[in-house]
Amino acid sequence: DPSFSHSYFSSLVFKKLNYPCFSSSMAKIYVNDKFHGLFLEIENMDKDFLIRNGLNTKGDLYKATKDGACLYSATEVDSKWEKKSNKKSSWAPLLKLIEDLQEVSDEDFETYIKANFHYAYLVDYLAANIFIANGSTNYHNYYLYLDAENNGKWMLIPWDLDKSLSYYNWKP
Repeated sequence: DPSFSHSYFSSLVFKKLNYPCFSSSMAKIYVNDKFHGLFLEIENMDKDFLIRNGLNTKGDLYKATKDGACLYSATEVDSKWEKKSNKKSSWAPLLKLIEDLQEVSDEDFETYIKANFHYAYLVDYLAANIFIANGSTNYHNYYLYLDAENNGKWMLIPWDLDKSLSYYNWKP
């Protein structure tokens, strides 16, 4: 399945940039000594992921799970997002981010982004997604992380890179 190799190689691009990204590896699967194929093993995005990437485990990790998780509607947060850490804490930071993004003027947008996102990581995230031709991002299949305790900055984290490297049937 080409999507396995696409996801694997695309995650390596992020790793080469020293960007927080899931680990992936190829795994031979045997059941009762019978080979069932080569599969892609993907790291779970959880507390261990945060620790391995030097991120605060008390930070909030949100997963954009459904099409349309585009940070444009606070009314759909409960149906399009999952909270993956600090599950008992408030969703207020994500709701505020969405509301702020809707209210910020074009003139103040760059200043807002630089003040509220890890700007260098954001640039790398966008550039890497362009480089790997990831057409399945920014409307779902990504994570948002906020370390409110330390710096209060948001970070986008890649996920589900199987439709990268021209796998979205738009180009052979």
